[in-house]
Amino acid sequence: MQSSTADGCPERAELESWINTGAIDDAIGAHVQQCEQCGAAVDSIRSDNDLIQEFLGANSDRLSATRNNQEQIPGYEVGDELHRGGQGVVFKGLQVSTRRTVALKMLLQGRFATSKQRLRFEREVEVVASLRHPNIVTLYESGLTTDGQVYFAMEFVDGQPADDFLEDSSWNSRQILGLVSTIARAVSYAHQRGVIHRDIKPANVLVDDEGQPHVLDFGLARNLDEPLHQEKGATAAGEFLGTFAYAAPEQLSGKPDDIDVRTDVYALGIMLYEMLTGLRPFPGGGSISEIISNRLEREPQKPSKLTGKINNEIETIILKAMAREPERRYQSAGELADDIDRYLEGLPILARSDSSLYVLGKMARRYRRPLAAALIASAMLLTLMVVLVLVIIEGRFERRSKEQAYEISRRISEALNLRGEASADMGLPEIVSVWKQKIQDPEFQIPFDLRTMLLREYGKNELELGSREQAIQTLRTVLQMEQSIADDEDARSVGIAETLHQLGRVEYANQNYREALVSYYLPALEMRTDILGEDHPDRIMTLQHVGATKRRLGMFDQARLDLEEVLRIRQGLGDTNGIINAMNAIGFIHEDDQAMQEAHDQFAQVGDLIRQQHDSVESLEDDYRYARALHSLARCQTNLGRYGQARENLDESIRLKQQKFGPRSETVALGKIELANTLLLEGGDPARAEMVGREALDILAQGAGRPEDEARTLMILGRVLVQSEQLDRAIICFEQARQLLKQSLGAEHYKTIDATHMLGRARLDSGQHDAAEALLISALGSQDSYPEPSVERKQDLLSSLVRLYTATNEPDKARIYRQQRDTMSDRIGISE
Repeated sequence: MQSSTADGCPERAELESWINTGAIDDAIGAHVQQCEQCGAAVDSIRSDNDLIQEFLGANSDRLSATRNNQEQIPGYEVGDELHRGGQGVVFKGLQVSTRRTVALKMLLQGRFATSKQRLRFEREVEVVASLRHPNIVTLYESGLTTDGQVYFAMEFVDGQPADDFLEDSSWNSRQILGLVSTIARAVSYAHQRGVIHRDIKPANVLVDDEGQPHVLDFGLARNLDEPLHQEKGATAAGEFLGTFAYAAPEQLSGKPDDIDVRTDVYALGIMLYEMLTGLRPFPGGGSISEIISNRLEREPQKPSKLTGKINNEIETIILKAMAREPERRYQSAGELADDIDRYLEGLPILARSDSSLYVLGKMARRYRRPLAAALIASAMLLTLMVVLVLVIIEGRFERRSKEQAYEISRRISEALNLRGEASADMGLPEIVSVWKQKIQDPEFQIPFDLRTMLLREYGKNELELGSREQAIQTLRTVLQMEQSIADDEDARSVGIAETLHQLGRVEYANQNYREALVSYYLPALEMRTDILGEDHPDRIMTLQHVGATKRRLGMFDQARLDLEEVLRIRQGLGDTNGIINAMNAIGFIHEDDQAMQEAHDQFAQVGDLIRQQHDSVESLEDDYRYARALHSLARCQTNLGRYGQARENLDESIRLKQQKFGPRSETVALGKIELANTLLLEGGDPARAEMVGREALDILAQGAGRPEDEARTLMILGRVLVQSEQLDRAIICFEQARQLLKQSLGAEHYKTIDATHMLGRARLDSGQHDAAEALLISALGSQDSYPEPSVERKQDLLSSLVRLYTATNEPDKARIYRQQRDTMSDRIGISE
């Protein structure tokens, strides 16, 4: 609905917009036809526009000459016109002080621009200034010309609009898909910073000679953090913003509330359709109303019918991006890019053609975690089938006849049907909840041991799907049930030990390592040792978990003993996969305990064992353990100063991970973190080190990975910035890392201590001596109280305190800490 003056007439700004941009809502047109006052106003506006255009045309030569006058924009030499759009004009320019080539943008109408046009231009300056991405044009500065016009100087891209570039090139469909993926990543970056472009089209993407795209022209962009009512100065109610050929249905509806990041996804889908087929998905002729009707009511022709270059998977990606209903599209530009990348890497795409899956999805959207619930239900059905096979075929419960087994099967089937208890309005979480209650109900007559087994499997499935709170509730219920029955002591203890082991896994996943060890893993280990014997696979598994948990607690010597016992048993059994897992775990302990050569040798042996298991390169590359072994080996090589070897192994590991899991997976982020660290320590390319680190952070910011991983990346970036003498930025990184580690691991964990130390050193280097002293003393106290303190870490801390008190001219304090450090060095020399 349009705003109006006190007498009910539209404001002049709205009439200007209606004339200049062609607003979709015809209510203004109907009003103008009936209102003499508004009709006169419209005539006046049109007359003014004619005058402006006449003026601009008559003075074009003079304006062209003015461009060459460097005084028009102080500090710049203005060159030839590059582009002229609906509101702005862009010139090539040269920044005099830096001799840098730039693009200079000014309002087309100059001093004659409407208030709305000026406001939009100013908003574009704000938006572009907030974005820093290699595939988005960079704004350098903005200001006023000598005659008071607004301008801004931005990155000059020597390239062509995307459609022209593709017309002149011989790119194949895979290259085009890669191009659109890169564009979508840039658009996703803007979305993550609250900016919707609203006019994505080939003309607004320049592709340079290297094939890299650059998104530009944010003149119609909207900031998501800005309430819609604050935008009304720049847009009129019902006003169409964008380009009809690339506009999403919600843009054409004239309802700004419905426009969000998925609007840009739609435009990206049309671009991909056009680039691959050479045709637009909708007919372009007819009136505006016909164009809108086509977009709102008709489905685009399937692109596979227009060209043989498009297979079913590519078509599915395109049509999902172009779905009429926003909820059926990719929910972000990042999701679109991820699916394109998955296709290019030969992985299954996530998009699916419309089917019953879409109908099920509509029902499931009512719930917070619909996909997890669906997976839980599917996993439980599979578990039930497995259990029934055990009951009926393998005689798992030997005291029961075949007839009894079938009776159990019938009762479970009835429970799954939920007749009389479920309704068509129930979603999967509710159905699964009813089923779970049914299994726990004593009146549901299935044997006790089968009941606890089913509930335990349910809890394990919940854990695998990330539903940790539900998992711990389910498993604690099972534990209480098992502990309440006193008969058949050994059988009961076997069940209790399994439940304790699974509860330990939940607490380990929650990073409650001490609770996992003391309350669950150690009691489970004792039970399994007593009942099953030392060589039983279940007992070996719990022992391996005990060692891994002790490692997380910094109890390295004890953890190593546990895992070496696991390794001896695995070797005695000839269990190659078990041997690989145990050796890998021991390697991690050596690494955490700073025994880098031992860790290196361990990981090298792991890689050799994995290679021996494969008879082809293809099968080896598909084995994730090999990529992980290369990663671990490279990490040790970095710590041993073998940077060239480390970089080669990391490059290969990242390639294999991207091939198997996609370019935006957590494990790829971990590889990039390690590569950034290697580049940092090598010292030759801090800019690349920072770039790779930022790439890793960008992946982790989407929810992938643990807080520890994000903290480690921040620590690496902090050290890169210290190397580049950007201490203020380094301090921010170290502080963020320290807070993440305190929250996830606790203030006394050795990784938190390291972060505190690095923050203290950065503040020392920046001259903040009081803050540095508090941090370094705190880190030293935490180091001394650590269960197995590291001599090297403490020596490093003592050296930092010596530096501090030397800088503050306190020689007595410096001498005390120097003596402590030197005494530790002497002891190490004696012990060696």
